[in-house]
Amino acid sequence: MGQIHRKNTGLKRFLLAEYEFNYGEERFYLKDKVGNSMLYFSVMAEFPNQKILIEENLNEDVDLHANDERLASILTGDSFFTVSFSFNDSITPHSNLFVLLVLMYFMLKIYKDEAGIVDDIIDIF
Repeated sequence: MGQIHRKNTGLKRFLLAEYEFNYGEERFYLKDKVGNSMLYFSVMAEFPNQKILIEENLNEDVDLHANDERLASILTGDSFFTVSFSFNDSITPHSNLFVLLVLMYFMLKIYKDEAGIVDDIIDIF
């Protein structure tokens, strides 16, 4: 079982979100990739022997890279019912990367909602 939550860092969370991912007894920390996260969803982390990057691509889908190799994708579609996940054979359903990517879909949804709020505020000025 895994769970993820975003740390509440006040207004800073709009500029640089931080996440905690718990998988079994393991705990991992993720954070927005500085600079990129203002333009699109981009989160990075360090797992044992792996540098993780979860990033929105030009198609507005999300790719998971480990050590610069794409291992999985979220194909976002138009609604929750059209979302699909694509995993490299090296990722098993019980691995931390599998669970992380599935949970990151929901972090993506929160990011999109908050980006919309920030855009609305910027439009006011």
